[in-house]
This record gives sequence, C-alpha cells and structure tokens, in this order.
Amino acid sequence: MLSAARRAIEYALGVSPAQFSSDRMRVDAKMAALTIVGEASKRVSPDGRRELPDVRRRDLSDIRQFVVHKYFLVAPAELHQAV
Repeated sequence: MLSAARRAIEYALGVSPAQFSSDRMRVDAKMAALTIVGEASKRVSPDGRRELPDVRRRDLSDIRQFVVHKYFLVAPAELHQAV
C-alpha cells in the first residue's frame, strides 16, 4: 500500500495540474496506483489498524470506488492533488 501511495505522489511531482491533466499516461498511472492503495486499505491486518489508527482507510477505499466505477467523472486536475 505504501509503495503504491508513493508512486501516486511521484506521478504528479514536477508538473503543474494542467501538464498532468494533458498527460494521459500520468493520469492513468495515478488512477491505477490509487486503485491499489484503496484495495490494499481494505486488507490491513488488525495489528496494522492498531499501529496506524489515524490512517483514513475508508477514505482510501472510497477513492478506489470512485476511480474504478466512475472513472469518467474523474477530474485530472483534482487527481493531480490526490494523496
């Protein structure tokens, strides 16, 4: 989960929201990474939940649901800032 979150951040580094939005590969890569993060957030062990109680797993799962099921509504400029 952590490595996918790091990749999601990296895909938007060094580019403006406009540049990110016009780069379909970056947009798709970030959507894929966020899907992985959201899916993994549902599978955190009970020990992991206790160790990291401030991680908002439900929000991560909700982002995954949106990206997977309503991908056509994803605003790339907003996606640029996600995570």
